[in-house]
Amino acid sequence: MPGKEKKTSPFKVLGILCLIILILTSAWVITVKLVFKNQNVTPSIDKTSLYVMRTAEMEAGNDTDIKKDTLLFVNNTTPTQEDIGKVLVIDNVSTRGTTAMRLKGIITEPTVMYQVGYDTSKDKTYVVNSSQIVGIATKMDHFLGWAIVQSGTVHGMLLLVLTPLLLMIVFFALHSWWKQKNNAKKYMGHREKVKELERQVEAIEAEKTEVVERLIKEKEELIEANAVAEGTKENAELTPVEEIVEIKEEIKQSASNTAIEELLRLCEEENQKLMAKFDKSGEKADEPQASEAKDDQVAEAVKKAVSEDAEQ
Repeated sequence: MPGKEKKTSPFKVLGILCLIILILTSAWVITVKLVFKNQNVTPSIDKTSLYVMRTAEMEAGNDTDIKKDTLLFVNNTTPTQEDIGKVLVIDNVSTRGTTAMRLKGIITEPTVMYQVGYDTSKDKTYVVNSSQIVGIATKMDHFLGWAIVQSGTVHGMLLLVLTPLLLMIVFFALHSWWKQKNNAKKYMGHREKVKELERQVEAIEAEKTEVVERLIKEKEELIEANAVAEGTKENAELTPVEEIVEIKEEIKQSASNTAIEELLRLCEEENQKLMAKFDKSGEKADEPQASEAKDDQVAEAVKKAVSEDAEQ
């Protein structure tokens, strides 16, 4: 399962951008300080030299003006007649050092010399040789030249270095504040969740306590009912001895009466059978014998029953 993407704060992004700008501006200031530390030096890249026009002597109020603090890109070639009117960068001009002037003419006799001058002073010209000519200006950039000049000043260095540094500090401070705010918000959210869980736990504990109390009460009722039942049983088992004896005597008496009644019933049935038999046969001679025999049997049965009852 892919991990959740972490969002980046906009304050943090701006702070990182300010840090990058600070690094770049610091590198720019150091480079300018090293490359353009001398106004009379024209650093070269391949066959192109760089020069910053630091005076306003080429501002004559026309379209070909070269404003002060303009960066010139110079092609390292020797000018010809076709280049008359173009701007040249020249080294070691008397009382001027390295400067930019417009080519006004070429002198071929006795040696080749170049006649140059500023646009603001058309009547004054300077004569230089080919060894003094750095090259012909082909391109110019006023903003880049101004940045180079300002980077070489104290105010410019402070502006380029301190501004992004202060912005970076501000943005990181805002990022820290934003982070603390989000953390506080998350903490409050977690705290509310914890409180909700605590309330749920308390409700569960209360329900658990109620269930336990109900079960304990039911258990006590069951124990009490069982105790009552056990007490009744014990009372039933603890019947007095006199009552037991009396009940046994009644049982015995009841059993004896039943036996006697049963014997009397048998005697009555035998008597009726004998009488019926006597009536049918008409033989009076046999009656005394049978009657005596049955009487003897009945007497023995009565004696036996009485003796058994006495033993019981």
